[in-house]
Amino acid sequence: RAACARLLLAMSGVYQLEPPTDGKVLLTTTHGEIEIELWSKECPKACRNFVQLCLDGYYDGCVWHRVIKDFMIQTGDPTGTGKGGESSFDDGVPFKDELHSRIKFNHRGQVAMANTGTRDTNGSQFFVTLERCDWIDRKHTIFGKVSGHTIYNAIQIGEIEVDGDRPVDEPFPKILQTEVLWNPFDDVAARVKTEKKEETLSLKKKPKETKKLNLLSFGDEAEEEDTTVTTFGKAKVRSVFEDTNSEKGGNSRMVTPGSAEEIELLKKDEEDRLRLRRERMEKQKEELAKDAAKASAVGTVDDDPVGGFDTKMRTDVNHERAKAATELAAIEAKDEAKRLRKDAKAEKTLKKATEKNAKETQKLKKLGIGKVMVGRNEAELMTGKERARVETKRKRANVAHREAGLLAKLAKFQSKVVGSLKHGGGNAQTGAHTDDAEKRTSDGANGDTTKTRDGATGVARFVPQGLYYAEDSEDDDDDAEDWKSHALTFSDDKRKDPAAHHASVDDYEVHDPLLEKGKGKFAKRGWGEKR
Repeated sequence: RAACARLLLAMSGVYQLEPPTDGKVLLTTTHGEIEIELWSKECPKACRNFVQLCLDGYYDGCVWHRVIKDFMIQTGDPTGTGKGGESSFDDGVPFKDELHSRIKFNHRGQVAMANTGTRDTNGSQFFVTLERCDWIDRKHTIFGKVSGHTIYNAIQIGEIEVDGDRPVDEPFPKILQTEVLWNPFDDVAARVKTEKKEETLSLKKKPKETKKLNLLSFGDEAEEEDTTVTTFGKAKVRSVFEDTNSEKGGNSRMVTPGSAEEIELLKKDEEDRLRLRRERMEKQKEELAKDAAKASAVGTVDDDPVGGFDTKMRTDVNHERAKAATELAAIEAKDEAKRLRKDAKAEKTLKKATEKNAKETQKLKKLGIGKVMVGRNEAELMTGKERARVETKRKRANVAHREAGLLAKLAKFQSKVVGSLKHGGGNAQTGAHTDDAEKRTSDGANGDTTKTRDGATGVARFVPQGLYYAEDSEDDDDDAEDWKSHALTFSDDKRKDPAAHHASVDDYEVHDPLLEKGKGKFAKRGWGEKR
């Protein structure tokens, strides 16, 4: 709905740019009516010419002689050739173009004057556009537009079958009648009817005058002369098919059927046909003899022309068969190569899929989540969705079993750690609450260094292998199982707030301007340069 609204808005913007029309003409065609609204104020000459020709009936019977689908249909030439037609002005003189900035070929249904390809050559021919065609803007005078649903009749004319741009099927589309529904010009009226009436009056035959010969003294002689002129003065026009020999004994242009002359002419015509046939056969024999002579020169055919011709025909047939067999073998080889490539590609794809499935299976096995397949007998009794649901349930059961096993291993590890702490961690627990110095002294006096190990005091650092504490002594020779009985101890912090930052002299760097300028006692030692 929003897209339709945007389209209507865009179309309304296009049509709002055009000025209002003033005048209307109705064309009745073989494909229906076409209603044309005129811009008589913007293009007065073109509209006056069009209205005058419509009133005169100039366009009645004009064929749509040029039809280009999705572009335009053109008419207005009484000759139907596209080279005729005159304007309604004096002596049919072409009139100038009338171009308007607000009237363009920006939508279908625009009615414009056709020209000879140059400016100011407008006559009687006009065309109706079937689509938007911006490339002919300001090249033709647009004097009107097709209104309402009658544009579809014009589009229907544009759908007819053409050869190039000329209609091919009869009856050709044509204008049957034109009617001016709204004449914007008060001084324009029909002219053809008046001219025809005057011409009809001028062509009427005058009544034949009867001579009154009885009033003349020589009336009898004059009457005899008129009778002679009436009888012999005007010869009768005869057809070429009439026999004049029977009447006047003159030469006839036609032969009398069944006469000796006709028989002689037919005989002569038959002799001529036989002579031409013999000459044609002699010529063919000469050509065959020449071909046989050429073939005998290389020793491939006999001297007999007929035999040489047969041999040549057989040779040509064998050659064509061999050529066809070669082409067929090439096509079969090409198809075989194509099939082999297709099989190799399918095999390669299957191999990749198999390897991928094997890798995924191996990965799932390492994780302990192998896909549980349904047996063949069970699968035959299930649909695809049921089989997938059963496999999912079994897979979840395996995952749950794996989680239970993992939790059992963690519980076992926890019990082992707790047992080791209970077995050898008594001194570590008590030593954590005693003074570090006293513990070190007592341990040194007893010489016992295997039960507990004091943690090294220092700064904890992170390395890729994990967290460690820097210490001075090296304990690389310790047993891997001793980590369970080790304990970390640190010196007590006497500050009120142990979490507060402990400032150190090493955390600061002193900058003395006097030392930098060389006025201090350390300037001679090069302290500033060292810095």
